[in-house]
Amino acid sequence: MFGSGARLVPGYTMKGDTIAGRFRVEKLLGVGSSGFVVVARHARLQQRVALKILTSLSPGQGKAVLAVAHRVATLTDPHVAHVVDTGLTEEGYPFVATALSEGRTVADLLLERGTLSAREAIDIARQACAGLAVAHAAGIVHG
Repeated sequence: MFGSGARLVPGYTMKGDTIAGRFRVEKLLGVGSSGFVVVARHARLQQRVALKILTSLSPGQGKAVLAVAHRVATLTDPHVAHVVDTGLTEEGYPFVATALSEGRTVADLLLERGTLSAREAIDIARQACAGLAVAHAAGIVHG
């Protein structure tokens, strides 16, 4: 799969490669213990998405994650990531594509300023809790 560039996990590198026959990778957003996230563009819809590839899951865990993602896709709230697609990569890794949210992260703000005001920290925490409350009301528990 992925042509040129540094390898993220076995079989994957970076920019320009296609995942699941429809997502063209633009850049890496992050790598974590369960996999990695890239910015990708849907080949037919031309929509940019955050594409999370879960490389550390067993097939059974992958099915469970995709089932939860399908339930999350029914939620409509500004504090919950909008799921636009799910599936399996060519290698069988589950993926979840969400609408791409542009902006700065809390880590970016802390690097820039060194600290947040109490008001800013409370507002960020309130927004995160609002999203969790919507998910919990639908019987979804964040992993």
